[in-house]
Amino acid sequence: MRHTNGFYFGDLIRKETGKTAQEHIKLHTLEAIKQELADSSKTITDVAYDLGFQYPQHLSRFFKKEMGISPAEYRQQSIASRVSPAEYRQQQLSRDIAQA
Repeated sequence: MRHTNGFYFGDLIRKETGKTAQEHIKLHTLEAIKQELADSSKTITDVAYDLGFQYPQHLSRFFKKEMGISPAEYRQQSIASRVSPAEYRQQQLSRDIAQA
């Protein structure tokens, strides 16, 4: 794979996972953020820099857009309930469906 171009890599990712490379990266990034928020005492700023965000606000905006709540709210709920990120997302989806 050393001499593959970006298009081939993107096609390979899509074929293997059913998701685009961009979707795959987004999901991986969200999981890393959720893990850091739930399992560490790092500030949100430290989490942002550790995960490669240039500005902490970019992490906050990205997270809120994808999850529907801020990183601080997620952390509070995670600590309060100690549910796994997957279970939390499923509960949130269930609530959204019930409200629709």
